[in-house]
Amino acid sequence: SRSEGERKRAAYWLISNGTKEELAALSQMLDDSKPVVRENAVFVLGGISKRVGDKSYANSLLKKYESEEDEEVKEAIVSALCDVASVSSIDIFEKYILSDHNENLKFRIAEALEEIASKKSVPVLVKVIESDNTDTLKIASKRALEVIAKKEGTTVESLMKQS
Repeated sequence: SRSEGERKRAAYWLISNGTKEELAALSQMLDDSKPVVRENAVFVLGGISKRVGDKSYANSLLKKYESEEDEEVKEAIVSALCDVASVSSIDIFEKYILSDHNENLKFRIAEALEEIASKKSVPVLVKVIESDNTDTLKIASKRALEVIAKKEGTTVESLMKQS
């Protein structure tokens, strides 16, 4: 059996060098019986998708999230969805960013919401800013609001009032 270190090295190599062709094979691994295999497949799928600019696997990841029972794999799926940054992930992002999940993942979600720049995420970003969160997370959420405001041709203050 492979060591965790070998698996991680292989995963990082694939993220750096993998192509769209590997995405199909990786998506097959989402149904593997071993959680560690599913977790690594999700990690690499997100990384390659981000590097090659392919958002087409967002729906596969969302479906897998619904059926996945292992919490670590579910969290890896949310992290991969941050890499893919698809508007279809906003509902899951809202659930996680307002929860007690790890700060790093919540920060990545705020960055993904900035990249997605959808007006749909304004209410949750406002909640993050107005709630008891770290300054780092509040700043990332404010940056996301700034990008959305610019895209919508308005101000952050105006967006916050509307939410």
